[in-house]
Amino acid sequence: MYLWNTKALAKELRDGTLTERERMKYFLLFMTLIAVGSDNLFSHPEPISSARIILSAINIIATVGGTYGAYRINRAGDDRDFIARAICLSIPLTIRIFGPILGVWGACELLLWIVGEAAPESSEPQTGWVSIIIVLIFEVVYYWRLWHHIAWVSRPQAPPDTLAGVNSRKFGCWLAGIAVALFLCAVLGIGVAATFLCERGINKSREGVWDEAITHFTQAIRLSPQYAPAYYERGVVFSRQGDHDKAIADFDKAIELDPKNARAYYYRAIAYNNKDDCAR
Repeated sequence: MYLWNTKALAKELRDGTLTERERMKYFLLFMTLIAVGSDNLFSHPEPISSARIILSAINIIATVGGTYGAYRINRAGDDRDFIARAICLSIPLTIRIFGPILGVWGACELLLWIVGEAAPESSEPQTGWVSIIIVLIFEVVYYWRLWHHIAWVSRPQAPPDTLAGVNSRKFGCWLAGIAVALFLCAVLGIGVAATFLCERGINKSREGVWDEAITHFTQAIRLSPQYAPAYYERGVVFSRQGDHDKAIADFDKAIELDPKNARAYYYRAIAYNNKDDCAR
């Protein structure tokens, strides 16, 4: 596989020596780059939320896993023209699947607006999780239909709209593998993002930009409510700002999640002392 030498790649394409498997590798890499490059998490990194991380995981994993699964089905058939088949089928599939989904979602939003039950203050979180449902439905249905059509096209003798000739056990394992990978990436991604946001908050705190530090710690807590360091660090900033009640509440939570955090006990005692509440 050539990632830099375009002349050598062009020669293989001209001579017809580039195999279908090698063509798939280029196509898969191209689809992955598109998925990553167009992903909202990378193009607009702030604010980070769990919904955005899950959406990104769904988008990237579904693109890679779904495309490779379609290739495996095509290879089990006549192993010809996979890229052309995948691109041609993707246009009508996208229109037929995404159109009705957007129509239903738009109708629901309009209905909520008419009856006056939409809550502006909570619209952003709701929209995030509604987007997850929409994208998940689209990805599942899209690749399911793509696999069906690829199976039929690559097997001229098979009946329409079927996965005839495809090993059902392998097919099921492939779907399960994608689901497990999606779950693990989402969980790990949320943890990594929470740690990253907490580190950014610590840096802002050291610079004395306390409001931004609190914003980063709060985002980390929203992503991972059980992440004790974010509560502790936010409590320290609240204490420095003189907001001792909020500081004590954060130290209490940090101690609840991590009873061995000696610094949380120490700074909580200081916060109590600073608010002239030495009863405890």
